[in-house]
Amino acid sequence: MPMKSYVEEDLLLRFNKKTQLTTMKNGVDYLGFRFYLMDTGKVIRRLRTGSKRRWERRLKKMKRQYREDEITFEDIARSMASYKGFIIFAAWHKGIR
Repeated sequence: MPMKSYVEEDLLLRFNKKTQLTTMKNGVDYLGFRFYLMDTGKVIRRLRTGSKRRWERRLKKMKRQYREDEITFEDIARSMASYKGFIIFAAWHKGIR
């Protein structure tokens, strides 16, 4: 049974205009990651490009703030440690530039 008819007829729910049904093989964006379903059944997650770009802009801003004595090195180190944990969670092994 197609998903749309199952949801509408059996569950008595309606889709709104924003709802998109797609396969996991195409990937799903969620919380800064893109999740994919592999042929083996394993779900992998990758960091979204936008998330990486936001971090790069933030790092550039912190660099400027440090030069202008608005933040300390310890503030930057804490932020870097937090982002490192985020990357490890994402299993993103390309590293930080």
